[in-house]
Amino acid sequence: MEASGELGWFRAEVVRSVLHPFDFARTLAREHYGLAGVLVALTAGVALSLGTDVLVLASKGLAAWAFVGPILAGAFFLGVRLAIAAAIVAWVASLVLRLLRRPGSLDQLYTALTFALAPLLLVPIPIALLVVAPDLLGVTAFAAAVAVWLLALLARVLAGIALNVRSILPPALAVVAFVVVLVSGWLVLADEVSRLRFVTYALEPRLVPELRAPAATGERFEQVGFELALPPGWKNVTSGNVGEAARFESASATLVVARAQGLALSTADGYATSIGERERQGLDGQWRERDVVRANGLLIVDDRYGGTYLGRPIVVRQFTTVAGRQGLALVYRAVGPADRDAALAEAASIAVTWRVAGAG
Repeated sequence: MEASGELGWFRAEVVRSVLHPFDFARTLAREHYGLAGVLVALTAGVALSLGTDVLVLASKGLAAWAFVGPILAGAFFLGVRLAIAAAIVAWVASLVLRLLRRPGSLDQLYTALTFALAPLLLVPIPIALLVVAPDLLGVTAFAAAVAVWLLALLARVLAGIALNVRSILPPALAVVAFVVVLVSGWLVLADEVSRLRFVTYALEPRLVPELRAPAATGERFEQVGFELALPPGWKNVTSGNVGEAARFESASATLVVARAQGLALSTADGYATSIGERERQGLDGQWRERDVVRANGLLIVDDRYGGTYLGRPIVVRQFTTVAGRQGLALVYRAVGPADRDAALAEAASIAVTWRVAGAG
């Protein structure tokens, strides 16, 4: 009976934190929630991971049923990581308050953070339909509704953190604590935030700008799974090297269509990073820039990076997209270019002609 009573209390408090955030925040300073906050963080992490994984798979046209094991394992580990991350963030915030000689216990801060995450329990509600009908993601109205749902829940979590922190701290300190929470949380959960960001882009591509560049005019090359156009002076020198779908050369640059095998649950940024790390090996004085763009229905990670190799400047522009569970990238490399901007512009002119079967 006691266990049932505790479970009922826990359920009621979670519902109250979601539906009546102002009332919950007002009572936060005088209530003791103990381990309830840990359970909220665990279940919120599980819900977030399940929803994100199903969306990632559906955006690639893959059925969630085929990946039950990785999905459940990922959900468990994210739940644990979210609970630990909340503890770390609360601890950092409590240290800042202690240095400022201000009130605010670790227990209160942890509860404020974890119960603010409770809206994440609602993430899977519309997404559950994709388990039985993954093609539903292709319906524009449904995809837009899911994107709005995710953004609304994110806004609700941030609002909950602000309300809860303000309920236990004076205004000025609440602002400091809120900033500490945001920065620390971003550092701890950067990978999951990035995955959710790319899922949102896949659901609502209009959030991403078009790649603006004049299309290259010249010979069009058609290979298995993709096609592109190259300016005059380029030739096909495909060698069949592992990881290369095709290779082209001009007098001043090379262009490789690279394949990156990876996990089905990875998003375009993960593939882009794995390819880029390989390309940057051995470069000194490295610099990097990244944007996300779209072209020809593709969601593309646009990386620009370079450095020097044996004293010679190297400029690389890499465009990465996803086809099924495989990452595919155009890697344009110029050695000692006379005009760096011109080299980067030529890469963009080729990329806007790139079409990939099964990507988007």
